[in-house]
Amino acid sequence: MAQYDDALPGKPIKLIFRKGDSHINYDLLSHGEKQVVIILLNFMVRKEQIKDSIYFGTMATEFRLSH
Repeated sequence: MAQYDDALPGKPIKLIFRKGDSHINYDLLSHGEKQVVIILLNFMVRKEQIKDSIYFGTMATEFRLSH
């Protein structure tokens, strides 16, 4: 991620990513790239709840195995 601007009233969060030498808005990322961002953000936000878990999945489904 190259840049992050907080949301303001009436304005969504702005996420800018670096791709090679280019800076690209989240809205212009491919579907697959957006899915990777969402998965990584979910892991970051939920790291305490999932620290003792094993994850595996396919493109369509994620499975969680508890210990």
